Amino acid sequence: MASKIGKTEWWFLYGITGIIDIIQYVIDFTGIGEVINMIFDPACGALIGVYFQLRGVSMIKRPGRLISLVGVAGIGELTGGIASFWIVDIWYIQRSVKQEDAELQAQKEQEEMLSNTVQQPLYKDGVRQPQMVTQTANTYDPSAYRNANTKPLVNDGIRRASKT
Repeated sequence: MASKIGKTEWWFLYGITGIIDIIQYVIDFTGIGEVINMIFDPACGALIGVYFQLRGVSMIKRPGRLISLVGVAGIGELTGGIASFWIVDIWYIQRSVKQEDAELQAQKEQEEMLSNTVQQPLYKDGVRQPQMVTQTANTYDPSAYRNANTKPLVNDGIRRASKT
């Protein structure tokens, strides 16, 4: 299933996570910043994961996305909240979503191409040939070509209908 997240929404996510990163970095200089970040980092990671899951971005189908969320939260915990860069995580998830959408689009085009039943024109040495009644591999048989109307063209380029 393709994601339902548009370009504007991605920019909104970048803005929100950038603000969160700046706020986390600023409150680390206060005495309570480390305690707040210890509580906030896992909660923020879980909220981002749930948000993406609700918006059609599977966090389970692509385990790298889930690992990146856990990794950013883990790095935040190890560094006391100084190095939790949620904006980098959003960038990684957006990149993987674009790759997934491109793969789905290529797969859809491949299926359409394989299911195309329109017969392409026949060419031999760069010259278009009429449709063949029966086709044999790598053989040229002039009698195999269908030529329904052999009457000459009139001045306006239209063949006269034959009365049968």
